[in-house]
Amino acid sequence: MRGNWRDTMKKSMKNHGKFAVLFVALGFGCMAASAANYTYQGGGVDPNEWFDDLNWSDAGGAASWPTAADNALFTVANKNMTISQVVPEHAQFQVGRGNATTNSGGVIANSATIVAGGVVTNSGQTVVGILNKGRGTLVIDGGSLVTPVIQINVAGGTAGQVPDPASIMQVKSGSVEVGSGNVLLGPNAPGTLEISGGSMVINHELRFYDGYLDIIGAAGMLDIGTVFNWGMQASKTSEVAFMLGSAGGVSTITADSISFVGTQSLVVDGSLTTVGTAQNLVLIDLVTDTFSPAEFAALTNALSLVNMADGALSLSGDSHQLLFTGTPIPFKLTKNWEFNTAGNTEGFTTYSLNSHLVGLTVTNAINGSESVLTCADIAGNDPQFYYNQGAANSALFIPAGGGKWRTLEMRLRQINANPDEVGVVSQPFNISGTLLGGFAPGFINLAGITPGPFCTIEAGADNWIVATYDISSFGTNDLRALRVDPIGGASSNSNFEVDYIRIYSDELNYGVNEPATIISSAVVAGGLLKLEINAPTPALSYLKSRSNLVFGSWTNAPHSDNAVGPFVFSNLTYSTASGTNVLIYVQTDEPAEFFGIGPE
Repeated sequence: MRGNWRDTMKKSMKNHGKFAVLFVALGFGCMAASAANYTYQGGGVDPNEWFDDLNWSDAGGAASWPTAADNALFTVANKNMTISQVVPEHAQFQVGRGNATTNSGGVIANSATIVAGGVVTNSGQTVVGILNKGRGTLVIDGGSLVTPVIQINVAGGTAGQVPDPASIMQVKSGSVEVGSGNVLLGPNAPGTLEISGGSMVINHELRFYDGYLDIIGAAGMLDIGTVFNWGMQASKTSEVAFMLGSAGGVSTITADSISFVGTQSLVVDGSLTTVGTAQNLVLIDLVTDTFSPAEFAALTNALSLVNMADGALSLSGDSHQLLFTGTPIPFKLTKNWEFNTAGNTEGFTTYSLNSHLVGLTVTNAINGSESVLTCADIAGNDPQFYYNQGAANSALFIPAGGGKWRTLEMRLRQINANPDEVGVVSQPFNISGTLLGGFAPGFINLAGITPGPFCTIEAGADNWIVATYDISSFGTNDLRALRVDPIGGASSNSNFEVDYIRIYSDELNYGVNEPATIISSAVVAGGLLKLEINAPTPALSYLKSRSNLVFGSWTNAPHSDNAVGPFVFSNLTYSTASGTNVLIYVQTDEPAEFFGIGPE
């Protein structure tokens, strides 16, 4: 029995009081009167202990923990909980609850991670991102979640409330079961649902309003019992991305039926793949429904390929399955800094124009087994460290090695004091003001360590994050220098730890664009041409046009794989086979127009 007899009696009386209120409330037909909103404070000796009075407080200020008809609310910014216990069934579980009355102020971001041994069950709903500027992160990583409804980025009942679009639910391992209700993804702001392992069983509908549904690798399962509503509003775009695993392959979305509203985006992404062989995949499997010809045509037009040499959609013979066949462009680790040798910063130095970062070194992390890059003291705002500052030493330039640059990956965290200070602990990452850039050939700012068009963030245990940057815009240029500002904003009282920095590029000589040749052209009708093209690498070949060979330049031109359209900007995988060649159709209204084939 935990605690002393006074604590035990206090809790017994408190539970008895709840029972009495519940009984009276039922007598008056109003069960809601017994519920309390318990906000997570994380003030206990162990902030991950559910049954610790100091980790929770309710609206009246009483110390207890949520149970029965209570709501467990994560409303305090940067308060994160890892759940490894079987917790009492409660009414609602809300992560990333923002401001109910105003859209001013900063984002309220927090997270909950359910790991092995953790079981969270509620009778009302699970919410990830709610109210103004609420940013929730809910991770299922070995544990279980049982809930009747899931909503990701919901306004909360008041018009004009907008949650933060970085809210995300990740299923990495373990299980999620959604019982009597539905899953709503992005009803009031774009949200993300990511499945990379484990299982997510939705007994009813997935209603996809706005945002991103990411299926990563072949280890996870998403099973939708009734309808996969791919889009719910005509004005919104809903993107489904299938990211092939390191060995190729991706798991299948299973649903009873499917419906389409608004704009769909379908992405097949080979960025994580280390193999360069053709993949034959089942993307979506419908149990009773089928894909109509119009739906298939729309998905074909919505398809985009990332780090794929080629790829195309097809349907199974009974039209129940959406299929994909394509070849990923494999990647390789081109340059890495692992920081495993004490005192060896592996070429990184402090910024020579200020002394805000003092004593850059490599040593053991404050906890765990990592060896890290850190410093003795942060002495001012905007500390920076560099690899080859100013690109001054050409011997330190990093060549792409024959392929195009792919990604830069960095694992790091912030700590609340200098590493040798008593009581130092890790803290949630302050994402503001942190920059990373490169020279290729000039300085390029890839934006902060925050989710965005060039950066994805994966949160881990003990406040570690992995930031992955898309550096494909560097092409095949030498990477001349790197800069990292490891402390966000004016957090001069904090410090940092970097576990590793790794840079990836396409495999050597893979995907080299072989010249394509226009074999013949024919007028199909007024302003419509049919071109036959020999294209050894269609995924890397694009139609170009210009109206004057003396002035102007070649620009990308739209084409179609048939005479009717649609006519879109794409590579030559959007074509019709003609023996070893391909056929495309081109519209023109110029009195004289010239066409050619070239790289993007």
